[in-house]
Amino acid sequence: MTQIEQIINEIDDDYLIGMSNKGTVKRAYKDLESCEVKVTCKSEDDISADVSGEKVVIKNPLLDSICSCPSRSICKHRIMAIISIKKVLSDDSSNKKDEVSDCIEECNKDAADSMENRLINDIAKIDIAKIKKVFTPKQLKDFVATIDRTDIYDINYASAITFKIRKTGELVKLLLPLEHSTCTCSKTGLCVHKAQAMLKCMYDKNIITIDSLNHSEEMYAQFDSKDIKQNAQIIIDIIDRLMRTGLTRVPEDITDTFERIALICHNARLARQENNARTISQMYKQYFKKDLSFNMERLLMRIMTMYRDMQFFLESNDIKKIADRAGELRNEYNYKGELHLIGVSYEHFLSKAGYVGDRVYFLDILNRRWYTYTSMMPIFYNDKDKNIQSSTVYGTYNSVNSNTWGRTYSSIQSPWGIGCSLNELAGYEIVLENSRCDSDNNLSQTKECSGRLEGVRRLDKELLKGIYYESFDKLFKEHVVYGSTKIRDALVFVKAHSFKKQDLNHKNQEYSIKLYDENGKRVTVMIVQDAVTVDTVRELKFLKENISYVFFGRIYIQDGEIYMYPIDVMKESEFE
Repeated sequence: MTQIEQIINEIDDDYLIGMSNKGTVKRAYKDLESCEVKVTCKSEDDISADVSGEKVVIKNPLLDSICSCPSRSICKHRIMAIISIKKVLSDDSSNKKDEVSDCIEECNKDAADSMENRLINDIAKIDIAKIKKVFTPKQLKDFVATIDRTDIYDINYASAITFKIRKTGELVKLLLPLEHSTCTCSKTGLCVHKAQAMLKCMYDKNIITIDSLNHSEEMYAQFDSKDIKQNAQIIIDIIDRLMRTGLTRVPEDITDTFERIALICHNARLARQENNARTISQMYKQYFKKDLSFNMERLLMRIMTMYRDMQFFLESNDIKKIADRAGELRNEYNYKGELHLIGVSYEHFLSKAGYVGDRVYFLDILNRRWYTYTSMMPIFYNDKDKNIQSSTVYGTYNSVNSNTWGRTYSSIQSPWGIGCSLNELAGYEIVLENSRCDSDNNLSQTKECSGRLEGVRRLDKELLKGIYYESFDKLFKEHVVYGSTKIRDALVFVKAHSFKKQDLNHKNQEYSIKLYDENGKRVTVMIVQDAVTVDTVRELKFLKENISYVFFGRIYIQDGEIYMYPIDVMKESEFE
């Protein structure tokens, strides 16, 4: 078998469609019923044939084949010639080995799989840096942020890989050899769409990761290793003096000391450490005010985390690892396109780092992903705002229809041009155009994004499949990473078959409810009572044991058990 015959024998209909289109291949098969293809000449690299009066030469690679007809693209005559030659080769193989005649279809399938693997292997060999150069920085960020969105990109793996961008309609066909790949944008060479198709393929086949696409030298240029080490030593010296003095034998200006540490971290672009320093400052303020929610173990843990981070910065010379440990000072918002969301719940919060705000939780209808929108302001520089309180703690997704908890909700206006207050978004189905979010799926209030209300939308168990649990064993298996304290997709709904309310722990100011499923497995709802959560704790105390409730919140692991921080509580009867 010649080289060209071997190539033809390996291809399948998916490859032919990739060369031309589905309609041309279908037409070629139909015309072959009434037309005969005559092979006139053969060589190692090409086969000549007469097809319906046209002279066709099938070459290696197949996309270089020529035809005497006026068509500039791959015409039906070339496809007819390839199909006919392939059929003859299959018939010859069948005649020589009758015992395998029933396996021809399986052999063809194996050949197609082989071509797909070869195509993927060729894509894997391409230098990622070369592909990334095709994008502008903004284009690459937007693509990476949406690379796994099935509602934006369609990709089909076969002997020819097809990739379609739904919104704009570009269609890419990746073929062997890769330089013969096509795109409907008609740009020669490597266009943005072909680059997207190749990166998508590499991502799906675990050849590359999101980090390998995001990380670039420009990201690390903002970090000055020498400056970070100098500041790390200063902070280590402060913590050493603090530990020698004693955590609680310090003057009240220790709060100002950690505010200065926060400023040092900010100037050095150490985002996580800045946030930790502000949290320590707030915790010391609780200590001096004799706030019952103050916890010495949590304070010690925060200070030790700060110390370990500074030791790492002092000892490490790997700027990439330093950047990863430092986190992002300012979240980068990436393009997400159109999102169909349901507002699930709303909460008011006062963080230990010194921020007061309101947050709405949204569920992506198509992809079952969580998004949040947060409106907040810092209060760590304003003494008058230190004791900001609000009767708004959280509200159910039904707050549009009825105020279940009898609270006065915030009058903050919703973003994206939607004409309602922020808390009223909990309960509506909305559509966002040109949306953006950061790596934690926090939605941006960008002017480019516009939204519209689609009406009130009730939650139902089918919609919440994968995040609604009646079996706590299943919850553990699907969300807990064994051997660690990590949780996957921490926001879930949990139905309590029964529950037992606990007394308030006056030492730690912790209030808990033990939830049980039908098999007696337990999830513990835990909340620390403070100025903001006091209303929440009061409402939890009034839950009636003869009513079936569904708890919505963030789960975490503590002492080998699943705990939940409650965001909302709903009656099971509220679900469709």
